[in-house]
Amino acid sequence: MKTIGMIGGTGWPSTAEYYRLLNKEIKDKFLNIIRILGQKGAQGIVLGCTEIPLLIKQEDTPLPVFNTLSIHVRAAVEFALQ
Repeated sequence: MKTIGMIGGTGWPSTAEYYRLLNKEIKDKFLNIIRILGQKGAQGIVLGCTEIPLLIKQEDTPLPVFNTLSIHVRAAVEFALQ
């Protein structure tokens, strides 16, 4: 028999804790990237994936963030209401 490892557990409490820790680590990495981009002269950050705004909020960074999902939804609603 070979040895295997399991990440996340089998019940929802352990899985929820796993994803909470994973999301914190990923958020920290995104914020570090945003900080580096700002140091290199970026004046704003485009959150170009629908999942990123679930982690990164405007209050997390001094740089303006642009949530492409929100931008597209607003444009679609405006278009539909014309």
